[in-house]
Amino acid sequence: MNGSANGHSAVSVHTGDRPSGQVNGGSTTLLPRIHEALEIVHGPYSSNESRRQASVFLEEIKTDDEAPYHGFTLASDKSQLPVVRHYALSLLEHAIRHKWAGYSEEQAALLRSWVLQLAEHISPDDPLYLRNKTAQLWVEIAKRSWAAEWTDMDELLVRLWNLAGSVVHKEFVLFVLETLSDEIFNGEDTVAVLREGALSRACVDIFTPAIVLAERFPNRQGGPTVRYGEEGWLGSVEALHALYSRMHFDDDEFLSLMISTVGNYIEQKISAIPEDCDLPNLLNLFFAIAQSPSFVISIPVLVTWTRLLRSETIGGSPTITPLIAPLLELCSSRLIRYESMPEESDDPSLIFLLEDIDTQPERHAFWYIVRQKQSEAIYHILSQVDQSMHHLYDGQPPFAVATYSKTSMPVLRVDAHFTVVEAALKGYMKWRSAHGSKPQQDEQERITMENNLEAWCERLLEMQFEDPIIRKRILQLSVAFSTTALDKKVTFMLKVLEHILMSRPVEQPEYNAYNEAVKELQTDGMYELQRLASKMPDQLLDVYDQLEAKVNEIISSGSLDSKRQVAYQTFLFTIIHRATKIDTEVRLQKLHGFINPVQQLWQNPKMDEAISSFSGFCELLGLSQVRDYLVTRHVHDIDDWGLYQLDAHGQAMQKDLEERLKALPLRTTKSFLACSTEKVEKDSAPHKVHAHAFHNPANWAGLPPEMRSVVSRILTDRFWQAGISVGSKDDFYARVTGTKSTMEGFASSIRGSVRTVRESCYSILWCMSKLDVDFYGFSELPGPLAHALFADAHCLSSHQLIALLNVVRLMVDDCPVELRSHFVPPILATCFAQMDAKCSSEWEKLAQKQVAATEGENLTDEMKEESILRQLTHTAVMMIGGFLDPARQNPKVVPSSAKDASTYIAEGSPASAYPSMRKFCLTSSTVLEPLLMFLTHAIRMRDGRCCGVVLRVFRSLIPEFADDSPLSASIREFISTDVLKACISSLNEPYFVDLQKELAQLIASILTFYSPLTTTPRQILLSLPGMDEPSVDKCIDYIMRQGMQQRQQRALVLDLLRDIKGVSISEQGRITKTASTVRKERSKMQQEFLKEQTATAEERKVSPGLEGVAGMFEEH
Repeated sequence: MNGSANGHSAVSVHTGDRPSGQVNGGSTTLLPRIHEALEIVHGPYSSNESRRQASVFLEEIKTDDEAPYHGFTLASDKSQLPVVRHYALSLLEHAIRHKWAGYSEEQAALLRSWVLQLAEHISPDDPLYLRNKTAQLWVEIAKRSWAAEWTDMDELLVRLWNLAGSVVHKEFVLFVLETLSDEIFNGEDTVAVLREGALSRACVDIFTPAIVLAERFPNRQGGPTVRYGEEGWLGSVEALHALYSRMHFDDDEFLSLMISTVGNYIEQKISAIPEDCDLPNLLNLFFAIAQSPSFVISIPVLVTWTRLLRSETIGGSPTITPLIAPLLELCSSRLIRYESMPEESDDPSLIFLLEDIDTQPERHAFWYIVRQKQSEAIYHILSQVDQSMHHLYDGQPPFAVATYSKTSMPVLRVDAHFTVVEAALKGYMKWRSAHGSKPQQDEQERITMENNLEAWCERLLEMQFEDPIIRKRILQLSVAFSTTALDKKVTFMLKVLEHILMSRPVEQPEYNAYNEAVKELQTDGMYELQRLASKMPDQLLDVYDQLEAKVNEIISSGSLDSKRQVAYQTFLFTIIHRATKIDTEVRLQKLHGFINPVQQLWQNPKMDEAISSFSGFCELLGLSQVRDYLVTRHVHDIDDWGLYQLDAHGQAMQKDLEERLKALPLRTTKSFLACSTEKVEKDSAPHKVHAHAFHNPANWAGLPPEMRSVVSRILTDRFWQAGISVGSKDDFYARVTGTKSTMEGFASSIRGSVRTVRESCYSILWCMSKLDVDFYGFSELPGPLAHALFADAHCLSSHQLIALLNVVRLMVDDCPVELRSHFVPPILATCFAQMDAKCSSEWEKLAQKQVAATEGENLTDEMKEESILRQLTHTAVMMIGGFLDPARQNPKVVPSSAKDASTYIAEGSPASAYPSMRKFCLTSSTVLEPLLMFLTHAIRMRDGRCCGVVLRVFRSLIPEFADDSPLSASIREFISTDVLKACISSLNEPYFVDLQKELAQLIASILTFYSPLTTTPRQILLSLPGMDEPSVDKCIDYIMRQGMQQRQQRALVLDLLRDIKGVSISEQGRITKTASTVRKERSKMQQEFLKEQTATAEERKVSPGLEGVAGMFEEH
């Protein structure tokens, strides 16, 4: 074993009685057995039992004193199979990681010399994973001995770099430098963290040129001499290694990335660009690359263009001007909704996209974000759209109702062009709000531009199209211009208004696709009417009498459904309510004309009687007959409700449900309240109790036990989710429409009635909360409201609970600070308790389902359930995070003389006199107990995003309970017991491997703040299997030392719990995760556009054999 890379001789270890630290010598009879075991493990025909026994044998070998010798012998033998050599390297790795501290200086030097020899003899024929594994061994030794007994590492790396021949040694050096520096400065390995001072200093020494260190840090204290030469490694180490590591790096992609980097440099360092630089031709090159049909190639440069155009120096340069028009043309062509195009399309960009992005969710995310890349030029866009609108159907089949499609190419073209126009409009409004740098010139330019915009919009309104979706987009764009750039053009606004009122295409029920598009146009028309009323009430007030007459004419025609009737009434209501040029008495008179009929409906004694009981509520909505119908039709025995056609009785009941719902004034109440703060009869709130109660099977009197599950099936909403649901969104809606006359359609009508009542009540409650103390000050409101909201909330689906949580969050946020103690505790206490029970039980159910794999529709439903459960959990933890945000300040106290609130307001008290929302929650035991219970259980819920939020919240809470108050003492014990156990349990589970740093940091915080006050954390640690007192006490002592950094504390915790820490799949496979492999391998395109679109693929199987939670915390 002579001839190592540093010239050392391979020193044998001569001992008389073979101590435990021995790394050399011994019998070679073990080698054949290792070969045999590896063949069994990797052999396709080995039995499970023989493979298990072989794996156990191979693991046991690692603990053998002679393991390092066998590892070096096998790894250095090029004739061995790669799998054998990889295992051999793992023997060396185990010795370095787990036995290094027990080796003598001579033994450690011998082990190091073996690794150096392996590094020197790597070759291009070695698989990349073997070369990387060897480099990782180098790094492991460096973390333990570099800048101490090993000082010539830099010289050895330079010699390896300078070896003639293949570039593999340069790649090896780059790997070592990158991985070592990453683990020293960013890693969590205990060895590196505890030696961080010496290692980080040594890194600075070998990376930085000597002259830079001398000039910038002349008084820098000396240390061990570790550098070789004067140059240093500083440079594009990471970039070079990225280039070396790319396995599929073609010339076009390389050029794109390189040009993107150059462009970013220009944007950041424009002052450093020489005046004689041929910038125009360089920009032409940028544009040529951006034109590539492959987004992998074009996107990096398009992103660069975005940055260049945002730069005041470059974006306003005459050099850019000639490229604006072609850039806009290019961007608009890329704004086609590719997700709506058939995958068999021959569009080059779509073909490249399907090749470059594998999954549908990532495609949807990419397409959504790419459509946000816009520019701010006006005239070229409008002329381009003008020309395109006159040639929409060139090369396309003529419009036909019978073959209608919402995703036809003309529709997609219009959408793409209008998206560019909308982006340009936003850019113009940014300019107008700043009003330029030359006010007089800019004002004249503004007037000219807006006149031109008005003329263009009028031409657009005059165009005639039969397609409802194209008409909808024209309507949307016209209102957008009218309420922004053309908000002073009253004449144009009236033309837009007339266009909306006159856009009433006839429905054709026999053509479903077309009919649905017409309904979409009608719905959007109502929304755009409301936008105009909200934005321009004074202008509309001048023509109010004509508008009122026209609306009454439309309503009396009998062609409108109740929803659109309410929308028209709300349009008129909003004008009167929002206008500033109307006499107060006249306003009140007209508003009462809208409100009085609604009040009379609520005050009707029959209505009051109907909503006073659950049975009355069911009778009111026509739901009382539903139970008997479902029982007589044995719906629980019907597998596919969509194939079971309703009989005449069922269809009559379905129609009755719809008519009874229309008769309720919920929609009108909600709409009027949404645009006003006028007091409306508050007895609408009891609907909440019944709307939730209907979800509870226990309230369905007379329902046979075997049919209880039918209630959940009926009331669970159907919805479409991108990347999970089978088929497109349009396919989903087509299926829903197609089952209207079936049992599934009947169930949809039932759930629709209940959902409408439930969600209308949510909206009414939120609007009523805007009444401030007139709402929050009711002395008997909080308790009954909490009961109404949450008594049956556990029967709601996860999807439905998200809406409820949002309402609760808004009500609590809006609660006046002086009324918090009165209103908030019962609401939040009940809310947190219900969320804890619901989320915990649903995660448990999901875990049980995932034990057994399913296929087809069941798998799709399961994926939807999991996705919605994650959303619910995230909504809950983010709501709590918002309440406990340390930066959240109290809103100002608004003085009020309201009699209802007089009891609660201390006259003249400022907002600062009341505790913050965080302090309020943490000092109210009523709120705090269920809040902490939910957060503790959330640590164990298998959602990395939510768990991460909860861990950060807990870390902020730990110091709050380090005082001597009785409440703090009890909370401290709870955290030291239950929270600590939850953290350790999650640390033990492979699912949470990416959160181990955060878990360890929370454990360290508990030990730091609470160990001086209670022995509970120490006792919990000692209760773990295999834990001894000296190790625990040493860890706590180190963590609590003055000046200990958080990173060091984490490392100490992870080292203490290393034997129970869960391992990732890669660690289970004995493949080392390095700094470079941890990073997700994604194209530049995906890196730029999918940064926030991360998803975790879950393993559908039980965790591998690890100690259970109960076993870990057994009393000893």
